[in-house]
Amino acid sequence: MVRLAGVSVDYYVRLEQGRIGTVSEVVLDAVASALRLTDTERAHLFRLVARRRPARGREHRARIDPGLQRLLDSSPTTPARILDHRMNVVAANDLCIGLFAGVGWDLSGESNGARLVFLDPAAREFYLEWAEKVESIVTYLRLAAGRHPGDNELSSLVGEFAVASPEFAALWGTHRVAEKGSGTMQVCHPVVGVITLLFHGFPVPGDTDLTLVAFTPATAADEEAIRLLGSWIAPDPSPDEREPVVAEGDPAVRARHRLGIGRTVRSRRSSLTWPVDSLQSCTMMPRYAELHELLQTNIPGTQQHSSASARRDAATIYRPTVTVFASNSFNGMRTEMTVDATDSTPTDETPLWLQGRDAVVAAAAAEDWRDGAPDYRLTDEIVPRERITEHAPGSLEAIVEDLVRVFEMEVSHKKDPATWVSLVAEHYRGRVNGGPWQDAEEFARIGSYNILIGDNPYYEAAAETFESSHKIFHTAFPNGFFWEVLEVLSGPPTVSFRWRHWGSYDGPYREHQPTGATIEMFGVTIARVSEDLRILELEHFYDNNQLLSPLAHGCPVSKS
Repeated sequence: MVRLAGVSVDYYVRLEQGRIGTVSEVVLDAVASALRLTDTERAHLFRLVARRRPARGREHRARIDPGLQRLLDSSPTTPARILDHRMNVVAANDLCIGLFAGVGWDLSGESNGARLVFLDPAAREFYLEWAEKVESIVTYLRLAAGRHPGDNELSSLVGEFAVASPEFAALWGTHRVAEKGSGTMQVCHPVVGVITLLFHGFPVPGDTDLTLVAFTPATAADEEAIRLLGSWIAPDPSPDEREPVVAEGDPAVRARHRLGIGRTVRSRRSSLTWPVDSLQSCTMMPRYAELHELLQTNIPGTQQHSSASARRDAATIYRPTVTVFASNSFNGMRTEMTVDATDSTPTDETPLWLQGRDAVVAAAAAEDWRDGAPDYRLTDEIVPRERITEHAPGSLEAIVEDLVRVFEMEVSHKKDPATWVSLVAEHYRGRVNGGPWQDAEEFARIGSYNILIGDNPYYEAAAETFESSHKIFHTAFPNGFFWEVLEVLSGPPTVSFRWRHWGSYDGPYREHQPTGATIEMFGVTIARVSEDLRILELEHFYDNNQLLSPLAHGCPVSKS
């Protein structure tokens, strides 16, 4: 190395030890070239050598201009935050607060991004590429330490991390430096699932110590997840719609607390609060033991038993008995439960609305139906062949799928909401893509097609009745328009899931002739359920043009 730099061994040793008073730029440039330093590393070397006496560090926390906060808030679809050179979070918009609330971090108060990543065990599950994340943080902090050699607060942070985190100490010892520019980040959010985000850092004009970091979705699916996140954090102004308070002695409360339900993180606006799930797992496996306890402790007259609802749907552990572990990252609690995985047949103790459509049809009175009981024999024949997912009996996905199918059947075929066992009729409400809420009576009167599709260039809901809307779509899909759950992203009481609708276009849609093609549409739903797992609220997000444009051959309907 000394030969490449053109200096003697003795000179280079004294240079490394800081025992040379003045070093020429020619020598520094030669050393940087020999070490093959990047531009950032080269600048860092020149700063280190030019240092004479440590400057006094600034102890105060940065303050931002109110206009900068308004800039953050003006991007409702882009999570964004501002960090100082110590990685203190000095500002964030509500979408960014909601993003990191998924791991239980409250960015609305004073927090340090590096401390959270290194010292909170939940970070290892939140960041799917945690090792790469911590390496980028260390190289940035090492660069910041060179720029602010006398910053006591930064020095204290480095000392704290080095003592508490072996990974930090090892990486700090490599002396690598890098700017916090741009890159890709994958996180596991308990409500919206895995999101891939592109991040870009921008220096704040007037204060080079501040960096604005904006996160943008990498794909259309990630963009949909961000929209779902925005809906999840939206404030609900009605006190009556908040989660009921249950006595702490209730066993249901203990199960809910182990799920992390009820923990809140608050944004800068005091009215905006939301539950945070403490289980940081996108596989959903640890939830099944808790779901089992919720089922058995909240349904009057039931007793504890080994239930298929507590089964993990992984083929590698699908054996007669399964031990399920659930860990809580907030309080360290660990729940162990062994369940019987040999029998998925619903028992008499299973609530009717969780036993599937056939059971609900059999239990209904003849006068409950609009035009007689529906027949799902053709559906039961086609769906197993054409679905693209398979869920183990009793898995959370299977439970959600059965419940929503019962709901769809009742809304379409039962005339009185009082007979709909899948929901709590007096409290139910639903909406699409952030539109107006509709209650159960409105669903029964207007019709699910008219509410869920709405006015569109290819369909005029306002001109259709309950009966006419069903005739239109049943004619276009004479063999059925089927539905399946693709993935469940969070467990009760707020269940979010991705789904797929599909069917063969074998009948005419108004004046348009069928093509025989399979039409698919995909979406995300947030469902709020009661303690006995009946539906209280459904909020859907999807593009109905995926259905309507192929039906209408891209031709808008004429307004009546």
